[in-house]
Amino acid sequence: MPAMGTALAREQVDDPAGWTSTDHLLAHVLDALRAANWQRGGKDAGPFPKPWPRPGMKPEKPTDDYIAQARERMAWRLAREEE
Repeated sequence: MPAMGTALAREQVDDPAGWTSTDHLLAHVLDALRAANWQRGGKDAGPFPKPWPRPGMKPEKPTDDYIAQARERMAWRLAREEE
């Protein structure tokens, strides 16, 4: 078996994005940490965090990027402060 991360390994595993099993595991860990921090945030935590994008995932909407998500979160927080 070729070394993970090489072009030959990606071709054999059929993962064109080049994510190794470690990369997938780290994405799951990141999702769990973001959810745990959201839980501890209480009422002021904002909306539940979206999962970290993985290869092959389709965006929820065409403008699904982190800048748009940050703007939505800031708008939510400003609306809460005004209440």
